Amino acid sequence: MFDWFETLRESVSHFTWLWLVLIVAPFLGLAYWKRIFPHMPLLLLVCVPAGLVFVVLVRPEFFAYVLAGDLAILLVAAADVFSIPSRKAFAVQRETLRIASLKGSHKVSLHISNQSRRTFTIWVRDDVPQEFEPSPKEFLLKMIGRTRASMHYELKATRRGAFKL
Repeated sequence: MFDWFETLRESVSHFTWLWLVLIVAPFLGLAYWKRIFPHMPLLLLVCVPAGLVFVVLVRPEFFAYVLAGDLAILLVAAADVFSIPSRKAFAVQRETLRIASLKGSHKVSLHISNQSRRTFTIWVRDDVPQEFEPSPKEFLLKMIGRTRASMHYELKATRRGAFKL
């Protein structure tokens, strides 16, 4: 009756590295294909099943629990991916000066419009070259559907040169 279960458990113990690759592969695919990168809490959550695979090597009787945990985390990750808004859901405009003085503070304004009807909690980080120091580096914002928000930060140039934001 449980022959398939025993076969599956043995295959996991023999192909541990393959299972680890299978866990990470969907995230690498989304990063390459859609430019979707998971937030740190989801990455830490994915480390749990990766570590639990090694538990099965030591204690094979825990296979069912590890498999159930893996499936639960996979469902959470899938729900997270399907909750990502489309590119059309947001519009962003940046206002800044064309020239920045070396080591001087320069005000930058970001205007974000949520064009969808859904409410989103978003993390906003401007695409700033390494030669600049933004302060603050990131904004956390809850945007209700069909609203607009403005954020301001200071930017300091640490090196001379021509840079594109």
